[in-house]
Amino acid sequence: MKRSPASRRRRRHLQHRGRIRSNKVLQRALKAWKRGDTIKTAKYSLEATDIDDSNALAFHLLAIALDRMGHLHQALVTYERAYELDPDIPILCSISA
Repeated sequence: MKRSPASRRRRRHLQHRGRIRSNKVLQRALKAWKRGDTIKTAKYSLEATDIDDSNALAFHLLAIALDRMGHLHQALVTYERAYELDPDIPILCSISA
């Protein structure tokens, strides 16, 4: 079944609003990272991915925080998700192992 143009516009609008909300939470995660608060970085990054599950930067920052906390397997899976969403994202990570 095809969606009407109004339905497609509404869906795009909701996706856009979700990305805006996700990026606001991601800004909190970045501030926590700059303060050296890895746990809050992970918390806010995870919240950002819950709001918008296509936000590659949120997944990337979450992976960095997980890596820093020693959750290497979870970090690797999360890095892979970020790469799936945006293969052109710069690699800022280094797995600690």
